[in-house]
Amino acid sequence: MAEMKNCFVDGVVSVSYADNVFRVIFGQQTSGDKVTEHFCMYIPGNQMKNVVETLAGSLRGIGEKLKEQEDQNAAEATNLH
Repeated sequence: MAEMKNCFVDGVVSVSYADNVFRVIFGQQTSGDKVTEHFCMYIPGNQMKNVVETLAGSLRGIGEKLKEQEDQNAAEATNLH
């Protein structure tokens, strides 16, 4: 198995589609507001729906957990007063 590579990105620079392949370029913010291309991900067109749904579901779950923690922290802070 190939070694997994880790990349820290600040956002999506561009998305393009050709020959049934999505090309997603991620960037890193350098000095000031400048963002440079850092990493390119190729996703087969027939897999994009699955990739997007998996990311969306995962992010929704994380958001719900963060909201629960926030609500619990607010309740605890209220009980301290």
